[in-house]
Amino acid sequence: GKTTTIGKLANRLRTEANQTVLLAACDTFRAGAVEQLEQWADRAEVDMVGPNEKVTTPSAVLYAALDKAVNEKYDTLLVDTSGRLSNNDQLTQELAKMKRVIQKRLSVETDEDGKPLFNQLVPHETLLVLDAAQGRMALDSARVWKKEDGL
Repeated sequence: GKTTTIGKLANRLRTEANQTVLLAACDTFRAGAVEQLEQWADRAEVDMVGPNEKVTTPSAVLYAALDKAVNEKYDTLLVDTSGRLSNNDQLTQELAKMKRVIQKRLSVETDEDGKPLFNQLVPHETLLVLDAAQGRMALDSARVWKKEDGL
C-alpha cells in the first residue's frame, strides 16, 4: 500500500533522479508502520525521521522532518501518514493539521507582528494511494478530502 509506494518512490528518486530524499514516519497510529518505513528507508538508502521519546505525534514528527529537510538541504521530503477514511474525524483532522504545519514551517512571509504567514504554495504535491478493496468508500473519501483539504 501506501508505505510500500513511498519506499519505492524514494528509491527511484534517489537512483533515477539523483535526489537526496528524506522520509517522515508520521503514521503513528498503525502498529509496525514506523518499522516498515524504516525498512524501506534502509532498502532505498535514504534517511528517515520518526517518532522518539520527545516527538510522538504525527505533526511533531513532520515538523522535525521539515526542520531536517530544510537545514540539511534535502531535495525531497516524502511523508507517510496514517491510512484513513474520511469518516474518521480524528485522523482527518490530523491530516489537515499536518498540512498547516507544512504551510507554517515553510512560510516565506510574516505578518506585522513577525509571525509566519501560511504558505499556500505548499505542499508541492500530495499523492493519494487508494486501496481498491475499499471500493466506493475510497472514492467518497477522496472527494471529501479534496473539498475540505484541497487534496
